[in-house]
Amino acid sequence: MEMELEFEERDILAPPHTQHRRGYYEKRSYGTSQTQSNWRKRYFELEGDLITYIKHEAGRTSFSRVSDTRERGHIILTAKTHLKCVDYVGSFTKRPYCIQIGKGDNALLIQTSSLQDQQDLYEAISSNIRRLGTNRRWIKYPRDTVYGMTLHEFLQYCFLYHGNSSERSEKCAPMQLAGRFKVDEKRFLFLKAVLLAFTKDWNGFKRCVISENSESDSNQIRSHRSRTPPVIGFGPFLDILELESDPPLSLLHTCQDMYEKFDAKKTAFNTFWSCRNRSEFSDESAITPLATRAE
Repeated sequence: MEMELEFEERDILAPPHTQHRRGYYEKRSYGTSQTQSNWRKRYFELEGDLITYIKHEAGRTSFSRVSDTRERGHIILTAKTHLKCVDYVGSFTKRPYCIQIGKGDNALLIQTSSLQDQQDLYEAISSNIRRLGTNRRWIKYPRDTVYGMTLHEFLQYCFLYHGNSSERSEKCAPMQLAGRFKVDEKRFLFLKAVLLAFTKDWNGFKRCVISENSESDSNQIRSHRSRTPPVIGFGPFLDILELESDPPLSLLHTCQDMYEKFDAKKTAFNTFWSCRNRSEFSDESAITPLATRAE
């Protein structure tokens, strides 16, 4: 019990708790008519996966003494919602400290009052987005007991909380468990890559792509024509990266190059996983990634 509480305290931010924010911000929508695309002051409320905005805060009156609390719009966040900090530069105005939610005509710009305010709001929204990509089992505190977990759920748990095992938690090391339960090498590597991407450990992910013990960079990986590819090939790694909202471009390009070089060649000796059609992500027999929206 003491060890479990110790790990909970250490990993309390993986995943983060639900963030809540309220306040007045200037907003502008893309893809609307010229009369509707002006900047307007609205009262925003961030509650979990929902952002709503109204004209006046509930309980407050405007200068006309009429409080308009009707909802003027809302955004439903998903695990793939695009989010970035920008400085808006228009034809006649410049607006710093903005946050863009979404892409293209569906994007919404929110202007904050300062750099610190921008960073705080960005962190709150991004935390809720990241939480949406987390399996329900990992967003509950205190955590459920490991009894009753399936084998791949137990491996997920160990990768998340015992991935860099010390001597004290050596029995929970994922590699030892894989050997003890005779987990297939391909499934083990794929699950490891999914968890590394989920925790944004791109250096560890890169080592999985190149080799377990290699420290070569992407230029070196391209130069080795005789390099032995991973047991699952490069397609699954490419799929995992494409499901992420903001993967490192160099790593994405490396996986794309290696996929075209190795996986795309259909030979009798090609035993790589064919994940490019997403079949491995939907098959019940495959290891399910953590990119499952919380209900």
